[in-house]
Amino acid sequence: TSYNTQSLLCVSWNPDSKYLIAGEFDGSAPYKAHLFYFDGSTITSKYEFVKDGTVSDIRWDSQGRYVIIGHGDQEIETADSFYVCEFNRSAETLDEIQSSTVFTDVNYYSTVRWFPDGDKFAVAGYSDLKIYDWDGVPLCKASELNLDVSYARYIESIKWSPDGNYL
Repeated sequence: TSYNTQSLLCVSWNPDSKYLIAGEFDGSAPYKAHLFYFDGSTITSKYEFVKDGTVSDIRWDSQGRYVIIGHGDQEIETADSFYVCEFNRSAETLDEIQSSTVFTDVNYYSTVRWFPDGDKFAVAGYSDLKIYDWDGVPLCKASELNLDVSYARYIESIKWSPDGNYL
């Protein structure tokens, strides 16, 4: 499959290494999260998840059932979001779980990470970090940290420790 990799911002492999999801930014809207299938030698485009704004980060859960898509437009006046999608393996699509889409005043979610066992996830952006409990739906915010912007105004990356005790 021919694909312009210069427009990719982020990629994430499904745990079984058969599917790859890639976030695109090519300078025009709308932005897309592309779902690809990999058979061991060929990558085939299967689905596009399309929204306005930049796809800033994408992560599969540890079981390969759900995907979090961090999303934003980097504009101060508009709410940004992240989406939780269920992977429909038989249709090879990402189905947005409407009750788990979060719009917020955080300007641009730059990073998202699943907890190692998949029962929670963290999202972070400009001066903001949130942890959500996850057992399907509805989404429940477990904790929130707002940083003092005088010393840290942007969270670029987060990662859980392998045992899940630390973020």
